[in-house]
Amino acid sequence: MERLKAQNPDLKDRVTDRDATIEELTEFKKFALSRLAAQHVEIMRCAVRSRSSSRLHPPTGHLPRARTTVYGTCS
Repeated sequence: MERLKAQNPDLKDRVTDRDATIEELTEFKKFALSRLAAQHVEIMRCAVRSRSSSRLHPPTGHLPRARTTVYGTCS
């Protein structure tokens, strides 16, 4: 019985540490899911913009020619 009483504070500390870890991981999970959702929204927005842009400017089948004139101070 004395041994169990001696172990009790130790176990309470472990439970407290475990609860703190769980809380930190839960917050991290919420943050990660929030960022993933925001990235998904941005990807979908870019995809829609890309699709609507490609309808306005259909591909010509070749690459544009290289520019030979330099504008500005890009030397």
